Amino acid sequence: MAPKISIILSSYNHEKFVAQSIESVISQSFTDFELLVIDDNSFDNTAKIIKDFSDPRIKFFQNSQNFGMVINTNNLIKKARGEYIAFINSDDFWEKDKLKKQIDFLENNHDFGACFSLANIVNEKNQIINSNKSNPFKNLQLNRSEFLNYLFFNNNPLCYPSALIRKKIFINIHYLNPAYLILLDVDLWIKILFSGHEIKILPENLTNFRILSDGKNLSGKNSKKTISYHLENTKILNNFLSIKDYQKFITIFPEYEKIAIKNKSLEGYFYLIDFCFKKIFDTHHKNFRNIKNFIIELIHDKSAFDKDFYENLYIELNLDYKRYSSIISQYPNGLSSLLLKNKSRQNKIITMIFLFILLFSIFLGVIF
Repeated sequence: MAPKISIILSSYNHEKFVAQSIESVISQSFTDFELLVIDDNSFDNTAKIIKDFSDPRIKFFQNSQNFGMVINTNNLIKKARGEYIAFINSDDFWEKDKLKKQIDFLENNHDFGACFSLANIVNEKNQIINSNKSNPFKNLQLNRSEFLNYLFFNNNPLCYPSALIRKKIFINIHYLNPAYLILLDVDLWIKILFSGHEIKILPENLTNFRILSDGKNLSGKNSKKTISYHLENTKILNNFLSIKDYQKFITIFPEYEKIAIKNKSLEGYFYLIDFCFKKIFDTHHKNFRNIKNFIIELIHDKSAFDKDFYENLYIELNLDYKRYSSIISQYPNGLSSLLLKNKSRQNKIITMIFLFILLFSIFLGVIF
């Protein structure tokens, strides 16, 4: 008989913590589960420690080479027999009643696709180091549209190893996206929400989320991870391009109703561009840099393939040439930034005239 829950654990060089992680799973008050563990070719004693556990609910797999967390996790999800999927990192651990409280909620609330808990932040010594600054996990009780709005503007409030998710969702969204290293969980949360499911955060600290001081786990910080974070965050916002019409757009961004628009039958990305220009570009938001890069990149992509794009920007969104040129020049891959590299005033004037003629010709449908 298939277990109710399949728990996914991908481990790499965590000999100091993996035993505690597994112990917290097999000690759960809810017992109808399987624990699928994969060692990603660790060069320490991680694999040996895992093999020492004799619990029949543990199924162990070992790689002969390193594939990375996302590929390992997707492979284990495909092997999973449970109705629900839970994740735990090999350096994190759970409180005893975590699974029971989550399964009780999801079994009685079928509109919800995922259930999370709050989490303690712990260090290498299992000391709780929670503070307003160090703990990003929030007790947000929001509906689906409100969560999407929050994720667009803010950092991730949901704890990955606290998640319990219906397995059918992974099949529908084609599993985790291997293009992401740092923000694969945020991409997953947004896809769950866009697939029509609500999510719930239980207001209890049922998960212990470890941050290593040397930054060697995904929770830690270093310069490379910071760069990856911003690059991935900009790409993740592409999920919002799945909004196809005005009515769906205003359920996620109700602030936009206050903004007049002439045409309510445009592609959803037009509302997103308009909304961001009028509400974000001139104000400060936590996610400002990523949103700005996302919108400017979107304009570049669309302008390259859509001959009516500039005309719609001008007519529907009142984004005139001066405003467009000013914004686009800040984007490193933009045409205007390429042409404006020469600092002489004469060349700048010539460049601006060229750009004006180019855009005006596009408006008129003239092809050079």
